[in-house]
Amino acid sequence: MPWLGWTCGACDYCRGGQENLCSAARFTGYQLDGGYADHALADARYCLPLPGDFDDAHARRCSAPV
Repeated sequence: MPWLGWTCGACDYCRGGQENLCSAARFTGYQLDGGYADHALADARYCLPLPGDFDDAHARRCSAPV
C-alpha cells in the first residue's frame, strides 16, 4: 500500500497519469489511516501485487529507514 492513497480521478493531473499532483489527493498515514496498521482498507487503484517469493528480508530492503 503506497503513500498515495486516493485521488479524485477527474482532474487534468489524474487523467494525465500524474495523480500525485492532484489537489484533492489523500495520503496514507497522513489524511488516511493505516500507515502502520496490521490491517487496512485501501483503494485498489494504488495497490500493487507482491511477488510470490517476497519475504521479510525483501521488505526491509524496500522500506525507507525510520
